[in-house]
This record gives sequence, structure tokens and C-alpha cells, in this order.
Amino acid sequence: DCIGVYKVPIDDAIESYIDTPENCAKFAPDLNWVPIPQSPKSPKLAKEELLTMDARLQKTIALVQKGDLTNAGVEVLSIIPRVTVAGRVVVSHLESDS
Repeated sequence: DCIGVYKVPIDDAIESYIDTPENCAKFAPDLNWVPIPQSPKSPKLAKEELLTMDARLQKTIALVQKGDLTNAGVEVLSIIPRVTVAGRVVVSHLESDS
């Protein structure tokens, strides 16, 4: 059994092909549509989200240590997209300050 959903890379170049269920069905009929994660609105919110994701990851480590790999995997699959979008906001902010 599959515990997750394949998520294409979060990339502006692909967004117009998968931004709606209809576009996804037209351009990638074998993929199930999932909404594109929305970025935090500010670097401060991005930092808060990264800290929250870190706390969730620490709990995930405990799941792995207990041998609960399915739930740990599901948790990792939900954390990764949020870290990606929040991390991009922080990096963009740092680059604009330099």
C-alpha cells in the first residue's frame, strides 16, 4: 500500500500545468491532483512555520525509534512540502537583504 501521494517539484515552470484538477487531468492524467502548497506571507511567518516543522520532525524521530515507520513516513511526506515553501521565503528574504 502507498502511504503518500507523489508530488511534483514545487516549481513555477510546472505550476500552470498542475494548478487545477482540470489542468492536471489534461497534462498529467495519471497523477492525482493535490493543491500546490501556499507560501507563508512573510519571513517571520516562514520562520515560525520552520520551527513548527522542526518540532514535528522531532516527534517523527520518536515514531521511527518505536518502529512506527508508516506513520513516520506519512508525517515526513506532510512536512517536506511545508519546509520547502517556508525555506524558499526565508532564502528569498536573505538574498534580497544582501
